[in-house]
Amino acid sequence: GVHVPFARTHVLSWAAAQLLRQNIRFEAGRFEYNLLTLSATIEDVRLSSTESARPFFEATTVRVNLPWSILRGGVTVESLDIDHPVVTFVREADGFINWPDFGSDDSTGGFNGPAHIGRLRVSDLTMRFDDAITDQHIEARGLTLVMQRAGDAPLAGALSMAGPATLQAGTHQSTLTTLAGGVSFDGFTVSLSDLAVATPEAQLAVRGTIDLLAATPLL
Repeated sequence: GVHVPFARTHVLSWAAAQLLRQNIRFEAGRFEYNLLTLSATIEDVRLSSTESARPFFEATTVRVNLPWSILRGGVTVESLDIDHPVVTFVREADGFINWPDFGSDDSTGGFNGPAHIGRLRVSDLTMRFDDAITDQHIEARGLTLVMQRAGDAPLAGALSMAGPATLQAGTHQSTLTTLAGGVSFDGFTVSLSDLAVATPEAQLAVRGTIDLLAATPLL
């Protein structure tokens, strides 16, 4: 049967091999899937660069549902739920980074998009950024992202933060008290719409785009 442990191990090995082509090491604990509904649940997920032992992504649980249209090719996700993820970006003093350089080698056959997602829910996200070169540290906890796609419109929703985030640049420290606003994704680019950002010193609204599929995503 396709649901026996041997088959699950084979699927995990295939997924790990695909990610390894993108310079990403994939590790997971429990893995369950259903071929009749094209759904899967993965626990204790860890993604790390092949050049670093420190993961850039961890999650307690990832649940994904795929449409049957995926069998015709392309990247399409019906729904994606991610619980308690931790995203960590580190740059050491020598310039070494813990995330993969997606654009460093064209021979890996990098993904060019688009990526279609019908519904996305990210719960209790923690984000950390440590840059030894610029002496900057950012940590935000309790982030929630809920997005839904209606018809042919882009995936759209809202980002919110349950508690304050900490910001440090050299000897200066501050607190990010507000991070909330609209977010959309068209399969290639993330757009920020009136994202409210507030610290004790200032308040501002952020608008912009991030090309997630670029070799070096920039805002």
